[in-house]
Amino acid sequence: MRCTPVLHRPPLSLGRRLLLAAHQAADDQDLRLAAQLLAMLELELKARPGADRHALRDAMIYMHEMLWFMRRPAAESLPA
Repeated sequence: MRCTPVLHRPPLSLGRRLLLAAHQAADDQDLRLAAQLLAMLELELKARPGADRHALRDAMIYMHEMLWFMRRPAAESLPA
């Protein structure tokens, strides 16, 4: 009988969990909740700087841009 090794991963940081939850809310078209989760992520980044702070900040900025585009009707696209 062979045993499959169990891979142990460190738990996700609060910032990562907030970012994932914001993405899930956006996927579910709940833009208000996604914006609130991003606001909480901003507070978390200010309160507890961590090793992945810069990556989280960049991902948060991308998510804010994505929400901005999701809120705009297709007719109001950016000029070419």
